[in-house]
This record gives sequence, C-alpha cells and structure tokens, in this order.
Amino acid sequence: MRKLFSLVMLFALVAAGCTTPTAPAAPSQPAAPAAQPTRAPQPTAAPAVQPITLQILDPGAAGSGRPAVVEWWGKTIQEKTNGRVQFKFHFAGALAGSNKSLEAINTGVADGGAVWPIYYPSNMPMALTFGAPFATPGDARKTLVLAHKLLKEDVLQKEFDKNNLVPLAPLGQMSYQVFVKKPFETVDGFKGIKIRAGGPPWPDIMKAVGGTNVSLSGPETYEAVQRGTVDGTLGAYDAWSNLRWYEVAPYALQWDVGAPVLGWLALNKDTWNKISPADRKIILDVSDMVPDQLAKQFDDEMAPNMKKMQAEGAKVVEISAAERAKLKALAVPAVKAWAASVEKERGAPVTAYLDRLLQLAEAANSGK
Repeated sequence: MRKLFSLVMLFALVAAGCTTPTAPAAPSQPAAPAAQPTRAPQPTAAPAVQPITLQILDPGAAGSGRPAVVEWWGKTIQEKTNGRVQFKFHFAGALAGSNKSLEAINTGVADGGAVWPIYYPSNMPMALTFGAPFATPGDARKTLVLAHKLLKEDVLQKEFDKNNLVPLAPLGQMSYQVFVKKPFETVDGFKGIKIRAGGPPWPDIMKAVGGTNVSLSGPETYEAVQRGTVDGTLGAYDAWSNLRWYEVAPYALQWDVGAPVLGWLALNKDTWNKISPADRKIILDVSDMVPDQLAKQFDDEMAPNMKKMQAEGAKVVEISAAERAKLKALAVPAVKAWAASVEKERGAPVTAYLDRLLQLAEAANSGK
C-alpha cells in the first residue's frame, strides 16, 4: 500500500515538472487613435492688383475748357475702376507742349493726353483734315459727336496705331469766328486787312478773299491787335474770352467756318496693353461720354463769359447765310488744294476723306 502511494506521488511530481508554465500576459497596447476627417485644401488668395498710375499731359491751363474735361475723364475712370487705374495730370505744358505731344506719349514720357496732328502732318494726315475750314459742322456738339463716330472707323484707328497710340475721343474747339477792331458784314470786308488766321490752308484762303494772313501765337495776338500789327484774329469764343481779345478786338463776326478738332485724347499703346480688359472697357465707356461733356463745358462757361464781355462793350455781329456761302465758295477750293498737296507729300488718301468731311459737315449744318 505504501509502495502504491509512493508511485502515485512520484507520477504527480513528474507530471507537474513536465507542464509548460503559463507566460505572463503581455501588457495592453493603447488603442489606435480614431481617423480624423480629411480637410479640403484652402484656396490661395489671389495677389492684390497693384494700381497703375497714368501720366496725362495737356498744354492748357487746369480748371477750364478742355483741360477740365480731361481731368473729369480721368477722375471718372479712377472712380469706376475703384482706384485700379489712377491719374496724374500735367497741364500747361509741364511735360510737353502741343508741338511735342506725340513724341512724349509715343515714347512713354507720358502715358497719354492731348495729341495735336497740326504739328505732325507727316504722321497724322487723316486726323489733320478735321482742322480744315468748313470740314466740320459749325456747332461744337455736332462736330464732337461726328468726330467721335468717325474715330471708331479703320481709317483713323490705323493711323493712330501706326503712331503707337490708342485713340479715345476728339478734343474739339468751339466754332471759329473772326474777331476784329472794326466790324464788317460782307466778304468784301476782308479786302486789305490783316488777320491772324493760322497755318495752311489759311494763307491761301485769306489771299482768295483779298486779305493777308499773319502768323502769330494766341498769347501774342492781344498786343499785335492793340498795336495795329493785325486788324483781328480767327479763333473760338473761349479764346476771345480767356485771352481777353475782346478788349482790343470787340467785334465777333459770326462767319462760322467750323468747329475744328485740333486735338485728340489718346493713350500710349504699350500702356494700354498693361491695363486689364475689364478696365479698358471702362476707359472706353467713359471716353464715349467726352463729346457731350466737352460740349456741356463749353456751354456752361460761355454763357456767363459772354454776358460779362457784352457788359464791357463786346458785340456779336451776325453774318447772313448768303455772305457765309460766298466765303465758303472762295475758301473750299483752297482747302481742297491744300488736301491734294498733303496727299501728294504723305501718300495718304486725304482728298477723298476731306470730301467726305465736307459733305458730312454740310448735312449737319442743314439739319439732315
């Protein structure tokens, strides 16, 4: 019995020694964090548009007439573009005079302003025709509207483009009259007198009516009339007032030889290409408003000025339609001869274009 118990105990101990001990439990790992939702990438803000400042020239004095409208044009564009297109104005020839306007804008000394074809017949012979006598209507508003419409045609667009310019609007004058010391009401009154009229074709026109053309600048005219060097001057009513010609040449003879377009508002083409398409459209839209704005400026200024001049002794002398027709009949052949000479020298179709302007002016004057 004791042997049996001993064998049982021995078997239990052996079994216990042969059993693989249980490994201790591995320490628990922390749970993986829950997946976070993926955020969409935020759009990168567009860089702020840097404003462009355009340098604009005009030979006139700031604050009245054409310069006032040029300044209105720029400020209106600046407002409508929310300041993306800004302007700095240089009046009274600060950057360049009338006779240097094309070079200044063409080369980028200025970004734009008033260009004067009368000083550049070789470069701008077609635009030059708008300054010819009787080639524009006698009413400034009609002239400005007509010239602005023609400015959109290929003839003028191509001419400006060749000069690295983008044309925007005509900068015309009030209708030209004759201001003299002693009044006359017929074409015969021109015989034997000296008038400061201007460049070609005026010398030939004055010769045709029996007078003499004298070349003088506007500021020189007052003293020349006062001294008797000339008997009077051709010009617009605003010059009669602003340059005080009425003090020495108090009679305004209403010959109505046309309201010439001597200047054109334009921008340098390279500058234009730096402006966004949206802002270019704004510039064009505001430029379309210039003809009416300039005509209104003339009207608003002239009413009080005329009242003041007449109170100081100035007088307006009406000329009959028959006498005006006589002057035109004598003047137009000289104008056409001038156009033919320009065409021969420049190789541009000036004669045909002038004929068209004469017809359009006649239709506008007659109310057609």
